[in-house]
Amino acid sequence: MRHALRHSVTDVFDTDKRVSALSGIESKMLDLVSCADDLHSDIKNAVQYHLNGEGRRIRARLAIDTSFALDLNLEDTIAIGATVELLHNASLVHDDLQDRDEMRRGAPSVWAKFGEPIAICVGDLLISAAYAAGASLKKNNNSANFIQNVHSSVSRTIYGQSADLYAQVHKPKNLNVYEQIAAAKSGPLLSMPMELPLIVAGHNDKIEACRRALNYYAIAYQIADDINDIDQDQSIEDDQVRLNAVLIFGEGSVTKDAISRSTERLNELLQLALNEAELLPSSCHDTLTRYCQFLTRRI
Repeated sequence: MRHALRHSVTDVFDTDKRVSALSGIESKMLDLVSCADDLHSDIKNAVQYHLNGEGRRIRARLAIDTSFALDLNLEDTIAIGATVELLHNASLVHDDLQDRDEMRRGAPSVWAKFGEPIAICVGDLLISAAYAAGASLKKNNNSANFIQNVHSSVSRTIYGQSADLYAQVHKPKNLNVYEQIAAAKSGPLLSMPMELPLIVAGHNDKIEACRRALNYYAIAYQIADDINDIDQDQSIEDDQVRLNAVLIFGEGSVTKDAISRSTERLNELLQLALNEAELLPSSCHDTLTRYCQFLTRRI
């Protein structure tokens, strides 16, 4: 697994079709959060400020690659990508407020720049816009399942965020608890970019396998973030401590062994994700393989 994940992934995002889809997603998101009856420019400024930040758009890219792998048209690919990115960005705005994070992507977070009430409104607007994005699907024979899936993903993310807030207070040091919380908080919005194309393509019977695979991927994704953010997380005062896999493996300390064990667990999780993905259409398995490769390049 480790050897396979070292291969280049530059071919994942570099086609003109993907660039066109990404551009369409950006335009659609900005269009859906605009309002002709804008009476408070701070909302407009704040939501545009956040969406124009330096995000990687991983979820949009995964939605694009999965949609194209399943032969969905460009319009529906854009609708799906906008749905998942709007929801993800809503979670970031609210998460920064709850965690009191003053910086996001190297710039002041929405609440730090525009205030808490505006940040709440921005997050709510992004959630509402996500449902509008989903409503623009052209292939809508599975629209009921689509909307139910969006709601399920949002509700599971909310419960996962609640568990994360609980953990910040009670500070569990058990890896199993850490992984449960990581899967609950990050899994739904990382699985949705693959689940929604499967639904639109008529593969409703593949959703559970997809969810299991992406839950493993989400935990690995969180561990990669932990490894990259370890200096920042370690500097946080004890009463604001956050779950970090490296600190759990190191029993509160950052050591080479703790980083090594975190990396080893990350690779184990990616292999589990690919094992579950064997039950998906082969094109989806290939897509997830490339994202596993991409993730290992981040650490």
